[in-house]
Amino acid sequence: DLDQLRLQGNKLDGLIPSSIGNLTNLTYLDLSLNQLSGRLPQEVGNLKNLKIPFLDNNHLTGPIPSTLYHLNPLIEWYLAYNNLVGPLPKEVGNMKNLKILLLNRNNLTGPIPSTIGYLNLLEILDLSHNRLDGPIPSTIGNLTNLTSLVLSSNQLSGLLPREVGNLKYLDSLSLDGNNLIGPIPPTIGYLTNLTYLNLGYNRLRSSIPPELMNCSQLRNLVLSHNILSGSIPSEIGNLTRLRQLDLSHNFINGTIPSQ
Repeated sequence: DLDQLRLQGNKLDGLIPSSIGNLTNLTYLDLSLNQLSGRLPQEVGNLKNLKIPFLDNNHLTGPIPSTLYHLNPLIEWYLAYNNLVGPLPKEVGNMKNLKILLLNRNNLTGPIPSTIGYLNLLEILDLSHNRLDGPIPSTIGNLTNLTSLVLSSNQLSGLLPREVGNLKYLDSLSLDGNNLIGPIPPTIGYLTNLTYLNLGYNRLRSSIPPELMNCSQLRNLVLSHNILSGSIPSEIGNLTRLRQLDLSHNFINGTIPSQ
């Protein structure tokens, strides 16, 4: 009848036993901050009542078991800071009750599947520091409850989709350290709750859109190490809360606005 198992922050090592799949009443599992290694057993998929698994900060390897993507009760999923490999499959879109998905600091490869847009309850998505490639899917714009989107330090390419402007509740957007090209879409100006924006270390071109200055809550704006040109919009004076402005290593010219 065990419904919660908390073993976090010890020095447990070795494999997670496949017999963990017998604990079918578990709703909460915390094995984080240990030294567990090997593959995450397929039998975890038997935990049909599981809502919150903490498996982060271990040494887990191999791909994420496909059985995990059918755990519909999951509302939070923590697998960050491991050595997981392989792609993020389209079945991730099955987990429609997820509010938090942290897979950062692994070795995941391949594209972000367009089915990520089915997770419309998602509030926090962090896939940073992997080796994901391909474009950011336009379906990311369906995640209208997102407050934090972190895709930094991958190999993502293509245009920054204009649909990112649909994320009205977004507080933090980090896309730095990728291979994004093209202009910054003017729709980013719809993100009026944004306090942190980092688009640095990409290959973004064209001028800084004046619409970006509608994000009046911004405290950190980093556009460094791109191929941006043109002048700094005079509307920069709207950003009265700004604490950090980094436009370095671009081709910006003209005068610095008095605002």
